[in-house]
Amino acid sequence: MAPGGVPPYGAPWPVPGPPEPKPRKVLWLSLAAVAVVVIAGLVLVLGGRFAAEDKPSRKPDITNLSSEILVERSAFPDPSGGKWISGVDSAGDTPSDMPNLTVDPPECADFYSSPASATQTATATLAKFQPGGLHTMRVRLALTPDHPNLKRFVEKCKTFTQTFEQGGRSVTTDIQLEPLEADGVPPWAVATVITSASKATVRLPISITASTISGYYRGVLVVATSNDIGLRPDADDSGDATHTEDLVRLFNTQIEKLEAAP
Repeated sequence: MAPGGVPPYGAPWPVPGPPEPKPRKVLWLSLAAVAVVVIAGLVLVLGGRFAAEDKPSRKPDITNLSSEILVERSAFPDPSGGKWISGVDSAGDTPSDMPNLTVDPPECADFYSSPASATQTATATLAKFQPGGLHTMRVRLALTPDHPNLKRFVEKCKTFTQTFEQGGRSVTTDIQLEPLEADGVPPWAVATVITSASKATVRLPISITASTISGYYRGVLVVATSNDIGLRPDADDSGDATHTEDLVRLFNTQIEKLEAAP
């Protein structure tokens, strides 16, 4: 992707907004890309493993994803404006232009990608620049022959670091993963909150906060994410409660769509 350009269709990090000075924007786009991929990968491995009697729906598993069973733009809070991307991919998406990443401990790097066994994915993303940073809400569906269960890594990866380099610049980020307490989350789903702050060697302080809800429904891995990437680590977090409520509503709307599908 060319600096300052729009990501190709299906890329998991749409970045809207006015032009910025080129050197700074290249790094900003890279940080946004890494943040969203980290969050997507983390929640993808938290879905858990369900026995037949634990399935939350009595309907048969869905074996093919289509745009009809993916939430529409109107399901997102404040759906007007911003950058909207929605579509179905034929296989798990792996960005080809990811920055060079080093993760410590190395095992936590497993959280960065979709399950390798994913046969189909569908994604709906709405991203908007807001005062102080970028707010993104996202729903992702994935079909896999197995249900990845990497909860043993969660304990070890409650705190870890990532370092990436681009254009001779290096950014190290501390990441924390904790349970998210939120009303309305189905008992079979997993809710987490991910926070981070950079130790940038450049003058570009970055903070990342993301609330996530994930779980399997009718054989589909459902992941909903509310993600804030800010340029001010001390930014006011008074909107967190509202974002969490919006996230729960979005996740449950997607579940209703899956339940209504044939």
